[in-house]
Amino acid sequence: MLSITGEAFLFIIILGDKTSHFSRTLSSFLGMMLPAASLLLYARHRASEVHDAHLLGALEERFFGHSFHGKSFEILGKIS
Repeated sequence: MLSITGEAFLFIIILGDKTSHFSRTLSSFLGMMLPAASLLLYARHRASEVHDAHLLGALEERFFGHSFHGKSFEILGKIS
């Protein structure tokens, strides 16, 4: 949500008729970098989520004999 708010602020600067050319150029550059940074952050969070699911699956397998997370969940998802 913060990145969307930041982009809205940058678009106000970019589309403003009283801003300088340098300010528009800088805001345009930042406006392109912000979505790229957000996508990288989302990808990193997803990788961490998958890693945690595998760790949880290994713990469930160790303590309960079966698991609902990690590798066994991937196999069940492919069957159905």
